[in-house]
Amino acid sequence: MDYLTRSLNLLEQDGNFKFHPKCGRQKISHLIFADDLLLFCKGDLKSVQQIHQCINRFSQVSGLQANPNKCAIFYGGVDDAIKESIQNYLGYTEGKNANKIPRCTSCMQETKLPGLQPSHKQNLQSITKQFEEQKTVICWKITVKVLHKVDELCRNFLWGKGDLTFKQSLVSWDRVCTSKLYGGLGIFSSTIWNLAVALKLLWDIHVNKELLWIKWIHGNYLKHMEVWRVETKASDSWMWKQLIKARNKGISQCGGLENLKNLISSCCRNSKIKLSDLYHALSPAVNKVPWSSRFSAYCQVLVDSAKMQKFEEAHRRNSSRVYFFDWLRGT
Repeated sequence: MDYLTRSLNLLEQDGNFKFHPKCGRQKISHLIFADDLLLFCKGDLKSVQQIHQCINRFSQVSGLQANPNKCAIFYGGVDDAIKESIQNYLGYTEGKNANKIPRCTSCMQETKLPGLQPSHKQNLQSITKQFEEQKTVICWKITVKVLHKVDELCRNFLWGKGDLTFKQSLVSWDRVCTSKLYGGLGIFSSTIWNLAVALKLLWDIHVNKELLWIKWIHGNYLKHMEVWRVETKASDSWMWKQLIKARNKGISQCGGLENLKNLISSCCRNSKIKLSDLYHALSPAVNKVPWSSRFSAYCQVLVDSAKMQKFEEAHRRNSSRVYFFDWLRGT
């Protein structure tokens, strides 16, 4: 693949090749991951021909051939006449939903969940169906509606609520999500955790890490502006708009931009943000319960007791093994 990469990088010197409008600043013509290859260029026949010639030369040298049945081409703002000429030249089918994730089969509906009530299983399946219908990128920022639904499922499971049963929550969910030292159960709130993840991404953009996606954001969205002060435009992607919303929410929650920066900076360990620390910093401030020190000591006693029990079991097994070999030797 190094040969293919060098060939594609040389396209920058070809006057007939034009980069994709969103990839010209970073000179991005391709992305390779495992056995998947993504190629980018402007939607004209000459640029497509130059890329296709690189692929053909690579096939002749390496003996590897692209499977036409697994290849697709995606267009954006290209005239139908140009589309037809490109289709006739390549012979690839046109991909659908270029700006969305292809639908995938849900394993949630096939997996048995023995610890949940039937109503909870249906709720989990409905959430999975919503993910499939929306087909939005959820690896960075999840929609607020889904986050609230996840918290609701966890809350109902904790208190035993269902479609046919109603039980009053004995403790507020915010309190339940606090650490055990603060009187909670240590359950993580998906809403707060999602905010912490979004702020971590914003901090990575702020420190301008040497990552391709951060360089792309600086070249297309920031353009020499700070990520803390830039505003979104109507043409920006949904993901970018959600990150800016998370930034504004963090500024409002911390009482100002400088307070937010100081809070995130305090969670850095060796130039890396520790997500758990950032999560606890964003959680509602509560006082430790009076018995927190006793609880910690009790947990330590339990750990020590468990270690001692494992040691005794291992010693007992080893002793039995020694007696057995002694018996075989007749001693």
